[in-house]
Amino acid sequence: MIDRMGVHWKLPYHLNRYEYDFKEHSPEKKALIVTFSPGRGYAFYKKSFKHDTLYIRSKGVSYYTMQAGRLADNIKYIFLHGGYKKLLLIGSSKGGFASLLYGALLADKLPRKSVVSMAFSPQTQVYPYNENLTFPSYKQLYRMVYSGEISDVGMSCLKKYGNVSVMLEHRNLFCDVYYPELLVRDMREACRLIGRNIRKNPIPIDIHGVVMLYFLENRNRASVEKLCNRLYSQRERDSDLLHTLPQDRNIMIENLMSIKFIRPIDEIIEEDLRF
Repeated sequence: MIDRMGVHWKLPYHLNRYEYDFKEHSPEKKALIVTFSPGRGYAFYKKSFKHDTLYIRSKGVSYYTMQAGRLADNIKYIFLHGGYKKLLLIGSSKGGFASLLYGALLADKLPRKSVVSMAFSPQTQVYPYNENLTFPSYKQLYRMVYSGEISDVGMSCLKKYGNVSVMLEHRNLFCDVYYPELLVRDMREACRLIGRNIRKNPIPIDIHGVVMLYFLENRNRASVEKLCNRLYSQRERDSDLLHTLPQDRNIMIENLMSIKFIRPIDEIIEEDLRF
């Protein structure tokens, strides 16, 4: 159940693996934005989008594969009962994997609606085992697989939903993918994606956090340094973040400062919603 800012839904399924929050931004109901978090907090929570936004975070390391069909049904319920016309899903890293996965699932469940997936540095195959992925959370997932900690139902979900690269052929699905072309791991993941409506946007840097370029309010050096200081202060509490950040924060700062022009994220979202 979600009860937030006067919005009340009794969702079809209670899913103990996921948590939700909701912000109402627009009375027009043109589109619903759904964000998927790669970590503990809600992704992009401080960003004031121009459309109502549903925030989702996962409690485990399943890369959003567990109970995926039911979570997609919950999102569908909110979309239809909210009277929205279009659906846009957005995420980075494992949240990017989720935006692609649920884009495919919801394009199938909403065949007469346009669905857009924006994915930043996404993983694209978590099953079968992908040697290209070196994240601590991915290693933890497979320790659970090999030790038998994951139930038969959980393994069925992992096998069914673990490879988004073969799920993106829907006519009503548009995938907008951003990745660092100088980071071999992320470039390989992006190259795996095949589909009729996929736009790939390589960015000439070698850091996993491409998404930060698009969500900086100001791209001056002081703002970039402030963001990097905050990230580096959090890395000891997030093993994946610790794994992906350069050891020297100055390298991170210089990478972000090296890109001179980035289109505003709101402009890209409005363009994608015209699909």
